[in-house]
Amino acid sequence: MPKTSSRKKIALLGGKFDPPHLGHQLTIFLCLAKFGMDKVWLLPSAAHPFGHTMSPLALRLKMCRLLALPWRGTGKVRILDDERRVDRRPVYTLDLVRHLKARYGDHDHHLVIGEDNWNARAEWKEFDELSKIVTPLVIGRGEGSAFPIALPDLSSTAVRRAIADGAT
Repeated sequence: MPKTSSRKKIALLGGKFDPPHLGHQLTIFLCLAKFGMDKVWLLPSAAHPFGHTMSPLALRLKMCRLLALPWRGTGKVRILDDERRVDRRPVYTLDLVRHLKARYGDHDHHLVIGEDNWNARAEWKEFDELSKIVTPLVIGRGEGSAFPIALPDLSSTAVRRAIADGAT
C-alpha cells in the first residue's frame, strides 16, 4: 500500500528499560511489522517523574543497544537519550515529545503505551494535550487484555526479581 505522506511514521517507545526484556523487543517488532512504523525510537528515562529508582542511564543505554541488535544496520531502531537535554525537571512525556518534535522535525509520531499506563493516563501530565500531538498506540499485556494486540505479561520488575532470587 503506497504511503500518502512523506512524513515518517515513528513509534516513540519510552520507559525505564531497567532492564529491557523480550517484551520490549516484541513491541519493536510489532511497531515495525504489524503497525507499519518506519522507525522506532527507544527513549530511556533519565529520571522518573514519580521518583522510581533506576540503574544509571549509561548502563540502561548499553542494555538498549543490546535490545536493538536484531535491527542493527537497518536504521529502523534509534536509541535517544534526549530526556536529559530537556531543560526542566521532572521531564514529563509531553515535555519530551515537544522537545523531540522541535529537535528532529514534526514526524507522524505514535506514542507506544502499555495497557497499564493507558489505564493510568489520568495521572499523566496533560494526557489530552499529549494525545493531540502524538497518536497513542496501546499494547495490551497478558491474556485478559481488553486490547486486540496483547503481549505476554513480561516486566522488568519480574526480571529483576528472578535475578535476585538466583534464577538462571
